[in-house]
Amino acid sequence: MTRIALHGKGSVDCLWPWFHRLSNRRQVGMAPGPLTWPQIEAFFRLLRIRADEWELRALELLDNAWLESVGEESGIHKGRQP
Repeated sequence: MTRIALHGKGSVDCLWPWFHRLSNRRQVGMAPGPLTWPQIEAFFRLLRIRADEWELRALELLDNAWLESVGEESGIHKGRQP
């Protein structure tokens, strides 16, 4: 079982700032779209961060939850699967 720290390297405290920065750059047409893998890859490459698999999955889940909440607020339901 992988241990996840709350603070420091390999911890969850970096996830929200990463998500916030990525989300502020998302494409918006008629409705906000999901973060794309090329956007996420470019973000980490440009910042020279090597993300662990669990961090990428956590960002994906945060994005799904954010899109669902935006959809509920605007009456759009996309039926996304986690």
